[in-house]
Amino acid sequence: MNEEESKHEIANVPSALSNGVQPKHQRTQNYSLIWIDTDIDETNPDCQNVLVMLRSVVNNVIVCTEQTQCIKLLNDMDHEDVFVVCSQELADHFVPILHEMPQVDAIYILGNAKYRHKPWIAEWTKVQGDFTSIRSLLGSLKTFTRECDHNLMPMSFVPKRFLAVTAEEENLVLLEPFFKYSLLYNEIISEIHEGDTKSVKDFVFYSNSKDISESQLTYFQNQYKQKSAVSLYTEDIFLRSMLHHALFSFNMETVARMSFFIRKLHQQLEELYKEQSSTYTNEFMVYRAQTFTEQVFQQLVDTKGGFIAFNNFLSTNKDKEIAIDFVERAMRKNNDILGVVFIMKIDPSKVLTTDTPFALIDEYNAIPQGKEILFTMNTVFRVGDIKQTVNNNRLWKVRLTMVDDNDTELAMLTLRMKKGISFNGWYELGQWMLHVGLFDQAEELYNDLLENAASDDDKICIYHELARAKEGPKKYEEAIIFYEKKVEIKQKTVSADDPSLASTYIIIGQLYDNIGNYSKALEFYRKSHNIYKKTLPPNHPDLGTSYSNIGQVYSELGDYLKSREYYDKAYKIWENIPPPNLPRKSNLKRDTGRLYEPKIYDSKMRQFYQRVAARARRTLPTIHRKLQDDQRKSPNPKRKD
Repeated sequence: MNEEESKHEIANVPSALSNGVQPKHQRTQNYSLIWIDTDIDETNPDCQNVLVMLRSVVNNVIVCTEQTQCIKLLNDMDHEDVFVVCSQELADHFVPILHEMPQVDAIYILGNAKYRHKPWIAEWTKVQGDFTSIRSLLGSLKTFTRECDHNLMPMSFVPKRFLAVTAEEENLVLLEPFFKYSLLYNEIISEIHEGDTKSVKDFVFYSNSKDISESQLTYFQNQYKQKSAVSLYTEDIFLRSMLHHALFSFNMETVARMSFFIRKLHQQLEELYKEQSSTYTNEFMVYRAQTFTEQVFQQLVDTKGGFIAFNNFLSTNKDKEIAIDFVERAMRKNNDILGVVFIMKIDPSKVLTTDTPFALIDEYNAIPQGKEILFTMNTVFRVGDIKQTVNNNRLWKVRLTMVDDNDTELAMLTLRMKKGISFNGWYELGQWMLHVGLFDQAEELYNDLLENAASDDDKICIYHELARAKEGPKKYEEAIIFYEKKVEIKQKTVSADDPSLASTYIIIGQLYDNIGNYSKALEFYRKSHNIYKKTLPPNHPDLGTSYSNIGQVYSELGDYLKSREYYDKAYKIWENIPPPNLPRKSNLKRDTGRLYEPKIYDSKMRQFYQRVAARARRTLPTIHRKLQDDQRKSPNPKRKD
């Protein structure tokens, strides 16, 4: 439902209600709740009180008074869990309908008396029970949401066969983005140092705009310094579900807002491990239950011998029966899923706990669950045997081994991933997203940074990265707008002939060229060319590139004589340039193609371009040329151009 926050004061509730689905960008949980009752009166204090209590567990609560309205809402929902609280009066007819709808994960029957058809309820696995009070219903609802949060675990896979392929750096781009993220995120976030006081205040303000309960936000703000990170993380408040949803949906704006808490939780796990280190002298086993669709399970099967990374804080238990009980309960509710019990071997003597700390958290756990061991985010395991259980063909056991410091394959993979990233904080995280093609997430992050930009230099850098985020998916018109905003700010601090402006003019010219606006492309190529003529020696390679760019546009405009004139000038500069000094982003392949246009170039010049292009290919390997191109597009934020 698209609604304002339910305030602590019940009198404020009526004006905040509307019967709609909460927009995806507003969501901070992976589940919603529909309350259907023909007698709901939103002006009634008792009704308002029920809504406030329901929203203390599930943020997005939608009110329905008609069955058709409820069904329509459910049909509009996808990719999220939906719980339905149904009145006793409607249960006989409506619960069987709800039970058959795949969007519905759990059904709660609420009324003033115990439901008369309790044996009938037992036939419907989605029905969690019939409840005579909202408080007893909330207890069951909290348990179910904890299980949903537990199962909302983003994972990434790198099959064994792929590790051999990654010996060639050109194929690094084939790596699953989530796995790249898992290797680098912990290091990047450790380099971000922000004061907790401001971070907490900003986070509370942000969360309030996302319809988080005001009472929970007040509680979090008051308890942040009083309680441990583990206690807050395991409590039945918004924090855990918000973090799980953000990481699962890769909502980088929310992850950025929560980075202070992620660091705090990671640091507490480090401290606890040091305190408990004497208990970790021998290798031991922990267990984790998870449900999978058949498609994702096949990915896991294909990963045998390779790596799996858990891209969230990883809750495990020393008690195998707790894991088995969880997964069997989940499978009973959904016949379309498979269950997996991960059997994880941990050898403390081989693990670098500063990077991947883990700890027994029973003492701090707000909801003790046996001998729970919590691992930090993005812990990586090697996938071993995968076996089907004897008594249940939908239940599998998968053996994992925590990757140690001597794993050369993972070390080489990480080293290659770090190239081009300097770990200076959020800017570099955004650049990494652009590098692996996560353009929407990068845009989201840089827009958030833009709101808090402290200087014009910061804005120049952010506009540049926002433009790159638009270039990636070929939204060239939008990219041009951001580059022009960058130029507008930069012109306030540098002269009109500053070389740094020329490089941006060239990019804008290329983008106009891409969309077929050749007159604008020519305008910006000339702007950069005029700067180069004033600031570079007459035989500089970049000046040759500038002539070539202008020649290209004239060719596209059909003015072949003008095109020949500028290509001739480029030819005279490049003719005597040794390979190491060839232009960083060579247009030679394009220019060689131009030479075949009717009656423009003689064979001598054509042979020259072909020879230089071949020389460039020998001198600059494919991946190196690509990286150089990326570097041209992405200046280091610490080195504002």
